[in-house]
Amino acid sequence: MNNFCIFVSVLNIFKMRKESLAQKGDPSKVEQIFTSVRLKLWCCRYWQLQKWDTTDMAFPYWRIYWNKNYGGIIGYNQKEYAMSPDTLYIIPPNTPYFSCFLSSKNDNSQNDEVIGKRVDEDEDEQIISKNSLLHLYIHFNLGIPFDYVKEGIYTIDLSPFQKQKLENLTQYLKKGNVFDFSTTMYLQSLIFEFISQLNSTLWDSARMDKRVLTVIRYIDRNISQNYTNDELASLVHMATNSFSRLFHNVMETPLQLFIKERKINNACGLFDHSELSIEEVAHQLGFSDRYHFSRIFKQIRGVSPGEYCKIRKLIS
Repeated sequence: MNNFCIFVSVLNIFKMRKESLAQKGDPSKVEQIFTSVRLKLWCCRYWQLQKWDTTDMAFPYWRIYWNKNYGGIIGYNQKEYAMSPDTLYIIPPNTPYFSCFLSSKNDNSQNDEVIGKRVDEDEDEQIISKNSLLHLYIHFNLGIPFDYVKEGIYTIDLSPFQKQKLENLTQYLKKGNVFDFSTTMYLQSLIFEFISQLNSTLWDSARMDKRVLTVIRYIDRNISQNYTNDELASLVHMATNSFSRLFHNVMETPLQLFIKERKINNACGLFDHSELSIEEVAHQLGFSDRYHFSRIFKQIRGVSPGEYCKIRKLIS
């Protein structure tokens, strides 16, 4: 056998082995597609509530609620949930829900009001629970498209092991507000564990055209910038009119209005979870000045930024 024949034989053997590996599931040959979830944590707190009277509350982020004692009520669309320590409650963004604490229901107050404070390490929870609601809450976003799901209040029956995980979290929250790497990972794992237990049909409404999704994620990554329709259409190599029409059909809102809504949703998150001033929030989100920001904010939310902050102080 000459050298050329030997060379061809070796190539054939290599090819056969390569094909065999591919057929057996060689990892380098099997494409894997993972869903991209961009979890953004806004807050995680453990409070004792003396009053929890709210109506028509709607926030642009997810909420997880767990109460250690009975007496809390939340509701949506004329359905009430008597909250139990054995159940976790998950509320998607922009769900208009209401809440109350039974022990404060007889004061005849007609206004939204939340009264409470953090549960400290040296306090006796058994004593607190006689007159207060022991309330754990977590606020977060999952990013596009998973922040666009059907409104509602979703419940999860907790296992004893899951209740212990939540108990561990509340004990940590009584000590301070700094989340190190391990604790942050612990919190994130809890969120993903509970979210993954929701009915898979909930995510059907979150399916989205890849071109629209690409542009929205670009907008979110650069929320302080202002883009024209031409610039955004070029990202997905489409004509401006064609992309604008596609976006409107998918999101049921014009592209530029959607950008304004995303900016204002971010503004609400900053007002709710930081001490930034109106001017600082306006600058951070790319508005030319406070007055331009205030005009757009009122257009989207129905109230001015100043009024929004006053309302939030009454219920937080």
